[in-house]
Amino acid sequence: MAQMTMDHLVGRIHAINYLYFIEVELNTRGLSYNKPLYITMRCKDCSISKVLINNDSALNVLPKHVLDEMSVDSTHMLRSTMITKAYDGSLMQVVGTIKIELFISPQMFLITLQVMEIHSSYNMLLGRPWIHVADPVSSSLHQCLKYIVNGILVIVKAKETLAMM
Repeated sequence: MAQMTMDHLVGRIHAINYLYFIEVELNTRGLSYNKPLYITMRCKDCSISKVLINNDSALNVLPKHVLDEMSVDSTHMLRSTMITKAYDGSLMQVVGTIKIELFISPQMFLITLQVMEIHSSYNMLLGRPWIHVADPVSSSLHQCLKYIVNGILVIVKAKETLAMM
């Protein structure tokens, strides 16, 4: 057995309860890859592409026009008086808050989303509120996220798409 293979095997034995990324999981562009991590998820019978995973966001964001296209009863949305600061520093009104069951790979998550009247490069943004509940480890460099469900490692690979939904 080659030394590199042996080291990798020993690392796997010691890291049984840890999530990590290895070099062979890198995008074909390698270390110069610089795109955000977008995944695809499901909500009932609807597939939602361009879901941005963003550790820097304090909110989970759903643009109102995307909510309108989903098979979700928007009457469950609670009105909000929250005002948040956008990436460009401008202040944005949150229209409301809604809890939606979303499937990421095999796992269902009940996610609280702030609905906003925005047109963005994503169809949904999952920020720290979701990250802290789901406990995934994401890597835009490796273009995937990993989490453990019932002792089983789940790997969700990025999906590049041009379609909105």
